[in-house]
Amino acid sequence: MTRAPLRALFLPPLAWSPEFREFVPGGAPDPNEVYEVLRENGIESEIIDPNKWPWNPFSGKNTLYDGLDITRAVRILVARRKIDIVVCVFESPAVPLVLLRGLANFRKPIALWDVGLTESWKIRKRILDLTLPRLEGIMVLSSNQKSYIEKRWHTKRPVDVIFHHIDANFFHPAPDEPNGYLLSVGKDHGRDFETMFAAARDLPIPIAIKTTKQIADRLGRDPQVDWHLTYQSYAGLRDLYAAARFVVIPLRETLNASGVSTILEAYAMGKAVIVSDTEAMRDYFVPDETCLAVPSGDSNALREAIMRLSSDTALRTRLAQGGRRLVEARFANRPFAQGLAKAIYSYVGGPVNGLGNS
Repeated sequence: MTRAPLRALFLPPLAWSPEFREFVPGGAPDPNEVYEVLRENGIESEIIDPNKWPWNPFSGKNTLYDGLDITRAVRILVARRKIDIVVCVFESPAVPLVLLRGLANFRKPIALWDVGLTESWKIRKRILDLTLPRLEGIMVLSSNQKSYIEKRWHTKRPVDVIFHHIDANFFHPAPDEPNGYLLSVGKDHGRDFETMFAAARDLPIPIAIKTTKQIADRLGRDPQVDWHLTYQSYAGLRDLYAAARFVVIPLRETLNASGVSTILEAYAMGKAVIVSDTEAMRDYFVPDETCLAVPSGDSNALREAIMRLSSDTALRTRLAQGGRRLVEARFANRPFAQGLAKAIYSYVGGPVNGLGNS
């Protein structure tokens, strides 16, 4: 007997519709693949973007605030009662839902996909205090987030680690570039470019960095670095990886998986990686199999790893192949979506092993 599809609403903190509407195959990662795999496993997905001003008074303020869309929440609580689950992407879309669900007698599960943990941003901490204990499901990117949440908040059920994902067809292996540059990519507060500069000082290898103008200005705009500071298409980013000899991801310890997109992109592109060994990233690498891992903040260890990888073609090839295998097995869109489906079914009390196909 064929089961009726499970109906899931996804609420992003920012508008996702343009990414789907403007998608051209081959020009960017495919935004549809995860939802196509969900559909194959019996989950029909609908994405509802936040409203614009004036329907959403928080529109255009900040990524955190854009998701606090009361109009969208009321529309779901009143008019979308036949759905099976609401999945909020990051915590802000969940705030009006969990605060108003009692008034609307809305009993469908509300789950969270990804979370921005913080020890310093008071408003975000308050939002986390409001939402996390009241959710029927929480899905995070890393094991350290799971441990932190379960220790910090009394959640209704254990937190699920579903990892991050990547389009491993768009980001595909490129040849080794023995004369290429050291590439580093990133713009969040977890990046430790200062340690990387100390490690790479006076080494005979060119450096390219994709980051923001603000970070480059703070670092002093080293003239020997090829800075990439303006908007770059996904195709341009892919070309940047392709021309690299290897990728360095220097990180500080953070609660969130800083560096996760970069490491998966580098893996998928068949590039060897050096990464700082932070607790938040340990789900994403196997030392000496998918990367060289060095202690966070240790410029001497990072310098040694850069020198070693710069001259050892066989090592770069072995690490690149290991990283690509890991992406295909765990982080590509298909295995990721299957894990997402399993978590969703567990929240609605439906089948898990069969994922609703029969």
